[in-house]
Amino acid sequence: MKKWIVLGLLCLLPFATQAYTISGSVTGGSGVKIAAAVPVELDTFYVGIVIPFLNTYSITNVPAGNYIVAAFADANLNGEIDAGESVGWWGGDFPDIVVLNGNVSGINISLATADGGNFYGLLSYGGSLHGASFVRVFTNPGFSGNPVGGGLIFQNDTGNGVYTGLTTTQGTFYADAFLDMNGNLEPDTDEPYGIYGGTTPTPFVVTPTTTPTDIDIDLFDPVTPPVENLIITLAGNDIQLSWSFTSPYTYFEIYRSTNPNVLPVNSQLLQNTTSMNFTDLGVVSLYEQVRYQVVVVR
Repeated sequence: MKKWIVLGLLCLLPFATQAYTISGSVTGGSGVKIAAAVPVELDTFYVGIVIPFLNTYSITNVPAGNYIVAAFADANLNGEIDAGESVGWWGGDFPDIVVLNGNVSGINISLATADGGNFYGLLSYGGSLHGASFVRVFTNPGFSGNPVGGGLIFQNDTGNGVYTGLTTTQGTFYADAFLDMNGNLEPDTDEPYGIYGGTTPTPFVVTPTTTPTDIDIDLFDPVTPPVENLIITLAGNDIQLSWSFTSPYTYFEIYRSTNPNVLPVNSQLLQNTTSMNFTDLGVVSLYEQVRYQVVVVR
């Protein structure tokens, strides 16, 4: 079975002149419990054993930087996170960043069994940008609210490769992925992005007995709108867009999406116009949130 994050217990940690300690408690789960600090670049990891009965851990000799801190109960003693094992992040169902520039304590983690098990897929990216690859899982096609699980590609900054994901519940899910160039664990407008299903979010089901193996996601480079001074204002149930552009042009393409990133693809094309303004009539009553991109066609 493929794994999500391989946390080998026997590893050589890089020497660092400025090394610090991350400590805290791990509650829940049973058996041997392990805590791990993984840089947001996903290029190495540092581990510590949770002390039985005290339920405390200390990860030492960790260089300064930004980290994801996770913990799990290693039921089969293989040093890996497996489906059905209790797992948790600092931050909840999807990790928050621990900024390490000195010793940090109180990074307390609560373990919960990943009842939904695993799902697998392939990330594909044809661009030239680099960063850590993250997959997020949501319970709605608008990708709103907090993620309820996710996955990543470890020690690979190309955006290409097989990943394994975990969900903290079982049911129907939607997934997106991004190349995290700045290490903030969030998809930004200048980072490659994609969703499972292409331009239309496609649901998939994860249960303890249902493990999807083809949740493949293509990542696309963002197209930065060359228009200037794009302003978006709310007018009742309408949304008004206005912008400026000083160079010669033929017309403008307006793209709209309810997803976190707007892709310049036909399914998201809303309107062509030669004007430098546009009103999206009645859109507020149709969607909880929308995003726009205006692209010039010369």
